[in-house]
Amino acid sequence: MEEWHNTLCGFSNATIPCMVSCFCPVAGTACVQKTAIQMFEPQTANRAFLIACLGCCIGNAVNRQKIATTYGIESNYCKDAVVYCFCWVCMSTQEYLEVVWRKTPV
Repeated sequence: MEEWHNTLCGFSNATIPCMVSCFCPVAGTACVQKTAIQMFEPQTANRAFLIACLGCCIGNAVNRQKIATTYGIESNYCKDAVVYCFCWVCMSTQEYLEVVWRKTPV
């Protein structure tokens, strides 16, 4: 299993997703996750948005698991749900950056 490419607070180059999540916690985080998931699985992006909005921490952890599974990243559902309750901005921005990084040709 791989690790996340960006650290949890290593998002200095992603001010827009960070600000969206920060100023509009539920819908903003859901939008950032939807954008990330839409990059690799467009047909489920709207479902990811609804899961994040309705499920808050649990829904966000479900979406994070989807990203982690897709890219073979080590992740723990329970830990992710708890961390999302306290640091949703960092988690959603990390996911967004991970998908962007993996979609960018090397």
